[in-house]
Amino acid sequence: MKQIFLPLVLFAFVVACCTQKHSGRVDPPVETNYHTGKTHGIVSHKYISTGCGTVVIVNWQHPDSEFVLIPLDTLSPDLDKDGLEIYFNYQPLKRPNPPGCATGNPAKLTDIEKK
Repeated sequence: MKQIFLPLVLFAFVVACCTQKHSGRVDPPVETNYHTGKTHGIVSHKYISTGCGTVVIVNWQHPDSEFVLIPLDTLSPDLDKDGLEIYFNYQPLKRPNPPGCATGNPAKLTDIEKK
């Protein structure tokens, strides 16, 4: 009888410790991010006077660590709006910056979507 009782008590203890009690509180639904895996950036023309044209700034919320991308192809007119937040994929390119543009890194942007 002891051989059955001890494993049964241990099993009950483990089950009691591992199960979560439901408090009756309902958690709000988690917001689904359909842009998982994409980079979040903002379209900017702030370097246009230096010859950069349209750029996309990543991590613009923290100016000390912002990252500037120079799109290889021009953005479509509905996306080339200063201050527009976009989601995109990109591939860095090993090519020189446009003449006069010392800020940023050339990149090929793909799968661009408005926020």
